[in-house]
Amino acid sequence: MRSDLRDSALLLDREEALAARAEADGCLLLRGVPGADAVAPVRTLVHAACVALGLLDAEAPKRAAPRACADAKLAGTGYDDPRWLALQQRVLADPRFVRLGDEPRLLRVLEVLLGEEPRGRRGDICRIALPRAAHLTTPPHQDHWYTGGTTRMWTAWIALTDTPLELGPLAVLPGSHTRGLLPHRGTGKGRQRVSVRAQAFAATPLAAGDAILFHSLTVHRALPNVTANRVRLSVDYRYQAASEPLHSVRRDGTRAWGETS
Repeated sequence: MRSDLRDSALLLDREEALAARAEADGCLLLRGVPGADAVAPVRTLVHAACVALGLLDAEAPKRAAPRACADAKLAGTGYDDPRWLALQQRVLADPRFVRLGDEPRLLRVLEVLLGEEPRGRRGDICRIALPRAAHLTTPPHQDHWYTGGTTRMWTAWIALTDTPLELGPLAVLPGSHTRGLLPHRGTGKGRQRVSVRAQAFAATPLAAGDAILFHSLTVHRALPNVTANRVRLSVDYRYQAASEPLHSVRRDGTRAWGETS
């Protein structure tokens, strides 16, 4: 596992350099964007929803990962568990969640990457990574396998809590977007995967409010949550070029918005 993700927030005032790095790597680490203050209301929202669904302990830490309930688990592949679906229903339409996806600095970066105005609401999702559930860890894949349509699409994966490597942050394969759409194999919702060397992935500990942006053809995965009782909370927002037509596909009976790490 590599740890050489460079902080591209240092390039926010250098648009040409930012675009060049995105074109070369197919991913960008943005430390402090959208930022800890911006994600705090969404963390509160997600925590409250998970407590109500019996997944999290009621104690809400400020930035650290919350504690899982003793019997917290998701059935099947996780994506088809009723509590996971209920979590999406409670969170995605909430104004606090919507507002985070429209954070101005985030949108400015996406405009640079897409070369035009970004169009959001293209597959937003709230995520929880439970302990003792390595079998539910999202495998290596490309988002375009699930979304279809334009490849001019980027995902912003945002940490809601401080996320050390043992909690299972996102891992990306820099440069993999240049290889086109790769074969995906596997059955079950969210289980389709590509075969790549695990050592080639890059990951880094994240703070609450850090984001990793990646192209729709960039291979990425989640690292497993190997903690005893902590839960990783994160959110994904997808954006495409506003001039591109809207499109989605179904793979293995899966809704396009439901599959990203």
